[in-house]
Amino acid sequence: MKTLAVFLSLVLDAARCLAQDAATEAKEYFVPGYASWLGGLASWDGTPSNYSRYYPITYVVFGQAGQPIVRSIVGEDDDCPIPRRRGGGDGADFGMSDGAQIYVHATGDLVGNNALPYKFPVKVCSITVEVLSAFRTSLDEGDVVLSYAGQTFPVPRVKLDPKRFLLTGDTGLRSKPKDVGLGDCSDSPLPTVYGIPQCPVNFTEADLNVQSKINNHTNPNITGDYQGNDGWFFKDLADDAATREIDLIVYVGDYIYRQGPCPIDNGQGMNCSGINTPWIADAADVPHDVTVNFVPGVFGDNWYGWWADFFWPAMRLLQSAPIIPTRGNHEECGRGGYGYFFFLSPFPLCPYQGADCTAANIDNACDTYNPPYSVAFEHESFLIVDDNDINPLKGGTDSFTFIEGACPAPPPEGEFIVPVQQTRVDEPQAGIDVAYFSGVMSTLEAMSAERDTNFFVTHHPILAIACNDTEIIVEDWTLQQALHSNTLDRVSAIISGHQHWLQVLEFNDDALPAQLVVGHGGTKLIPNWVNQDSLTRIKLEVGQPELNIVATVKRGITMSQFGYGIMERNDGMDYDVTFYGLDETTRKVGVLDFSMTIPKGPRVPYPLDTNDSPSASDLPSGTSANNWKTLQTMLLAFRFVIGLFL
Repeated sequence: MKTLAVFLSLVLDAARCLAQDAATEAKEYFVPGYASWLGGLASWDGTPSNYSRYYPITYVVFGQAGQPIVRSIVGEDDDCPIPRRRGGGDGADFGMSDGAQIYVHATGDLVGNNALPYKFPVKVCSITVEVLSAFRTSLDEGDVVLSYAGQTFPVPRVKLDPKRFLLTGDTGLRSKPKDVGLGDCSDSPLPTVYGIPQCPVNFTEADLNVQSKINNHTNPNITGDYQGNDGWFFKDLADDAATREIDLIVYVGDYIYRQGPCPIDNGQGMNCSGINTPWIADAADVPHDVTVNFVPGVFGDNWYGWWADFFWPAMRLLQSAPIIPTRGNHEECGRGGYGYFFFLSPFPLCPYQGADCTAANIDNACDTYNPPYSVAFEHESFLIVDDNDINPLKGGTDSFTFIEGACPAPPPEGEFIVPVQQTRVDEPQAGIDVAYFSGVMSTLEAMSAERDTNFFVTHHPILAIACNDTEIIVEDWTLQQALHSNTLDRVSAIISGHQHWLQVLEFNDDALPAQLVVGHGGTKLIPNWVNQDSLTRIKLEVGQPELNIVATVKRGITMSQFGYGIMERNDGMDYDVTFYGLDETTRKVGVLDFSMTIPKGPRVPYPLDTNDSPSASDLPSGTSANNWKTLQTMLLAFRFVIGLFL
């Protein structure tokens, strides 16, 4: 094995030298050489480097009003694939008259205002789907393929009435360096990425002023949070879920966690140094004469990071079902936001200047927030919230202190644990966030009238708890404070991530919707020291005090085990949720003991009788009590007419 490693090292050295000789005039375009000082040969990442052999990388995202969008990633100079009926023949191509519109969603390099250039040497093609069209019917029947480079490739079946929903998120390999021990490797000042000093082009081991300490594996400068490649199970989970006959992927955000390189001597015993294997960018990778000082490795908000952290491990899963791509805090504009808008966002890449996102209009390539939207089907609606940029109060879960045995035990009979509020509304940034999300909640409340059963899909959980040292604490106070008195009335459950574990809270008398946290999809888990006997002794006091929204936990669980959930609508129109867990030793996935059933909605229906009409404070913003019954009657009639066509 050692001989093989030496041989591979020599091959890489030779390739590096050839690349340098061939691209002498284009030195500014790349960082040559493999990062041996980071331990690049110690652990291979396992991601195929020849990603072009997998073109077209095809998937379907759901956007506003439940509109599916067929996406495919191809080479930057390739033509977009053409949708065809399975079986082919004359007239097999779908066109605008069939309800299919093909356009380029994104292409080329992006150079934003962050220190690390964002390089995407690919093209993302989109096909929008008109409602009640021949193309939509064929997608429902699984009768669509893509014609590309003389071959046909399958498109995931997109059911009009999905029944089985995969619940997952927080999947990427965690590499969050704060200092990789580079030392003084160029003239100051160095550019920084996420606060990490970056070396310029052509840096060498001689540039490192801490090299002797690195060689002795005692470098005190290396800090951060890392996850070993051998402890990253996202592909195992995704491949397993792809076999479960799911109809829709409900993804709660945080696709990419590879913020920077992973030093082999990171002080945590976590070897993820395989991600440092370089991708040498030569002139052919820079079609628009954009200077790219590329940091070696499969990490960062660029095609290589997204390919390694999401699209490669999720490929079979994305081929099995469409996805609702909720945005997480790791997709904020300062982290993975450019890639999120490039590949996954159902909204236009440059909402004000069309889809041509080049250096000239890059500032529009990443919005702080997407507007809320609904993905409505016949029996249920998913209400999607983009809360990526909420500032974590008290540093969020990453700053919590987890101590075994420190979490409180159940209080005496008749008493409850009221989770500690993390902040007060008069804090400046919290006030700004609450004001913004108050408007979001009004919009979502109005959307919830469209279906009886609604699921909020957020990244930050609204009702979840965690244990910080000796206190039970509310995970996200900001979203709670933005709630109105009736925001959650027609919400059956909230599906979230952000916390890297499985958490479920069900409430007595359905006083609040159930909270599901499925942030255990692959990234590094948080420890679970919560006393399980204390969960049913927790009382939540949610939102502004004058709203008096109070609920006690009827049943719950917190569990630090990799896995996912599958929610299935049963014959009684309720929703059975089965949770699956992965055995890290065998890498096998099995059913967990804990399961739940979410009752069909509406959880708290608005009355239709005029005498029982809600007060103005209980209605969606802009709606009076006098016209509420009229609106409801019109809505029911509209739903009936639409139902005739479905």
